[in-house]
Parts: sequence; C-alpha cells; structure tokens
Amino acid sequence: MQSNKTLMIRFSIEGGLCYLSQRQTLTMWGRCIARTGVKVLFSEGFNPHPKISLPLPRSVGVEGDEELLRIGFGGDADSVPDVQHRLNQQLPNGCRVWKTEVFDKKIGCQPLSVLYVMSPHLSLWDRDLPEKLIRCKEAIASSESCIVSRGGPKHKTERRIDIGVYWQSLDWDSENINVRCRFTPQGTVRAEELLDRLGLTRSDLKRPVLRTKIEWQFQ
Repeated sequence: MQSNKTLMIRFSIEGGLCYLSQRQTLTMWGRCIARTGVKVLFSEGFNPHPKISLPLPRSVGVEGDEELLRIGFGGDADSVPDVQHRLNQQLPNGCRVWKTEVFDKKIGCQPLSVLYVMSPHLSLWDRDLPEKLIRCKEAIASSESCIVSRGGPKHKTERRIDIGVYWQSLDWDSENINVRCRFTPQGTVRAEELLDRLGLTRSDLKRPVLRTKIEWQFQ
C-alpha cells in the first residue's frame, strides 16, 4: 500500500526560467527529482507518472518568490532537510528551494489571494501613470466592473469576464505597483489583464512581473 504523505516544496523562480510554461516547469522538476533520488510516488496503471503538481501555475513570463510544488512522498520526515539541499544542488540558476515540509496525509491546496508587483520604467512616472493608478484605485473602491474577453479552446466562443471582482487592493510607491487579487471558484485575474487595466505592457517594465505573498488554504 502506497504512502499518503505529501511533500510541499516552496521555491523561487526568476530570470530566464520564468519563461518556462507549466509543462516545461514540471519537466524541469521531474528531472531534478529523479537525479536527487527523492522518493516520489507514482500513479498506478499502464503508464505510471510521478505524482508532482503545481497547484497554482504561473503565467509565462511571470517571476515568483513563493511558488509551491506538491509531491506524493514515499520517504520519511527525517530526510526532508537533506532533500532541500540535494534539490538546490541540481536545480538550474534562477530556481531555488527555500522551504520543504512533509505532511502525513494527502493535502489539497486552494489559493486565496496573491500579490503582483510591477516595476515600470522611471520615465513613466513622469507621464500620466500616477493619474491612471488613481483612477484604477477609485474603480476598485467602488467595485466597478471591468469586462475582458478571454479566448476559449479551439472552435469555442470567447468568454466575457468581469475581472473587477478579483481586484482587492492597489498601492504604489516611487518604483513599484502592488496589486492584490483574490481567487474565487470561477478563477482569478491574469497578469496580462492586470497590465492592460493599468495601461501598461511588458515592455514598460524594468523586470518581469513578480508574483508573491500567496495566501493558501490547505485541506
């Protein structure tokens, strides 16, 4: 009988690695885990695969300093500190494990909110960016709707989504814009939609969008 343990790995990902897709990120982790000999559980059936998942996949081009990897774990709790060290020896530059934790049961993960940090070029602050931010903050305070179109799968009709329901707060200083967003059973807002709502593009930023301070509910 297989163990029901869950190994949670907190990690950061930045630089060129932030342009990996969800599938590519999982491939990177699968290869790293195989090289380190971590006792990961496999699914049953004709084509078993390792039980690893990213409960909250990133958008391509978004960095993260509080990312979460969930692993079906067949080892013991005493080996976990060593797991962190071995993984960091194998991971490429730009990805680093900063916390590992093992649970004696299967754990579900539900994100509650997330903070996005955007760093526009300094020249934009001397234009109309502050006024745009003030208008956006007023819209959030008044629960104003913000309708966007999302393309569905091939041959499906585009969906119209009110991303205004996902915005929680908007603040900024002389360098960064901080947007906290909530999750609902219907989903959440995407990084590109946030940028568009603020009147920004990726080329307006000094560095990629950062996803941080994720609030989780573990079940």
